[in-house]
Amino acid sequence: TTLAKPQGVFRIAVLGDSYTESFHVSYDESFPVVMERQLNACSTMSGPVEVLNFGVSGFSNVQELLQYRHKVKAFEPDLVFL
Repeated sequence: TTLAKPQGVFRIAVLGDSYTESFHVSYDESFPVVMERQLNACSTMSGPVEVLNFGVSGFSNVQELLQYRHKVKAFEPDLVFL
């Protein structure tokens, strides 16, 4: 994933704790990967969707907010999912 958002891509940043991080399941079954796959299979989307996983086990809402401000915002997401 590049920092600069590719033209025409709808970018979603997913923030959260261990559920979002999905360390306990295979990559292909992780919540953000499934979300991206399902959205890209949806015929109502006007272009590709990219879902970026910023989940960190043990993070609270305060830590997620700080992560958004210091890291996630630079990726220019169109939607932030908490």
